Amino acid sequence: NFSARGFMVKLQKISIQGFKSFKKKVSIPFPDGFSAITGPNGSGKTNLLEAVYYLGHLISFRTSTMRDLIRWGSNYFFLRVDIVYEGFLTFYGLADGNPQRGTMGDRERRSVWLETAIGLNSKRMRVNGTEVRSSSNYLGCLEVVPFSPDSLLLVKGLPQERRGFLDRGIFTLSSHYQGLARQYYRVLQRKNYLLKMRNGEKESSVSVFS
Repeated sequence: NFSARGFMVKLQKISIQGFKSFKKKVSIPFPDGFSAITGPNGSGKTNLLEAVYYLGHLISFRTSTMRDLIRWGSNYFFLRVDIVYEGFLTFYGLADGNPQRGTMGDRERRSVWLETAIGLNSKRMRVNGTEVRSSSNYLGCLEVVPFSPDSLLLVKGLPQERRGFLDRGIFTLSSHYQGLARQYYRVLQRKNYLLKMRNGEKESSVSVFS
């Protein structure tokens, strides 16, 4: 009972500790309906949204450096979100850390909670208390799309900004695509390296990628 398609997702509560400006563990409930987050500058509004995004994507939409996400003086951060799926659902479960799929044709309401504990050299992910061994088995449980001033880079920025945005969206729909994308970028890096080092004998190596 871990991920779904064709459903509505409702956040019920998020718990945060050691994430950026959140030092002590706090739990923030979300009532039914529309939620507006208000407060003075520097109170952690964007950090809260960033925590929700991280729980869905296991990356930040503001920084690529893990150290920037861990509060100064801490060695790790902890995040948990309680959500409810409502709708006509296709569920993706886990058995011994491996994904399994089942379909439920009737309208359903299911509660799920996601948890991550991230250190400088460690990462732990759980879905409903079951430890998930691979991020590809975790992604898709909570699909989040941010919109911020940096989103203008999708229009004004370089092509890789747009490709990255599309990749992240497809990752939530297909764990298989995530593995293919990783292989592609490894091959692309190798090709670029050979192009820089190209000379005589290495010319034949570059032709393999053409």
